[in-house]
Amino acid sequence: MSPSIGPATATATATRHVADLRRAFDRSFAEPRENGKDLVEDLLGIGVAAEPYALRLADIRAVVADRTPIGLPGTDSRLLGVAGLRGSIIPVYDLAVVLGHPPVTAPRWLVVTAARPSVALAFPTLDGHLRVARDAIAEPAGDETEDPVRRSFMAAVVRTPAGVRAVIDIAAIHAMIHAAVLGRGSTGGRGGRPAGRS
Repeated sequence: MSPSIGPATATATATRHVADLRRAFDRSFAEPRENGKDLVEDLLGIGVAAEPYALRLADIRAVVADRTPIGLPGTDSRLLGVAGLRGSIIPVYDLAVVLGHPPVTAPRWLVVTAARPSVALAFPTLDGHLRVARDAIAEPAGDETEDPVRRSFMAAVVRTPAGVRAVIDIAAIHAMIHAAVLGRGSTGGRGGRPAGRS
């Protein structure tokens, strides 16, 4: 019978995982772009609603584990609340809902956008750092998903040894959130589709 994993062990595992990702961040920006390194791209593999996705590391400022946002009153089902991150109060959005999936209960992971003003996107599963060849990334064919919301935020698709992942368009999500906050409506990324759940 295998031993149970307690909260302390889970926290230590998450800490190691974040440390590994921080080193991957540092390597992705510090390594010289020579000997073919300009032909690769660094991604973060994640899972949302049991579907595999990827985020470009260049679009992310930080990855945070086990940070529970403080809820706020309001009608936007995408907004989980706010969290204190690196000395700033940042709004936290449920990435599942943004992509048109059902909401996630207590998503464990947050990514903070590189674009400012920063927002955080919460999701349940972190699969790790992916370094892929640029030619493994392609434009979405248009039939990768039937859901118009997810399709509007799909920047590309990437082929990995474990299968195909949709690459999420963080810039489009960031623009949608700030347009909504500024009262210019909730429009999607490619084609201006609604960003909320249908």
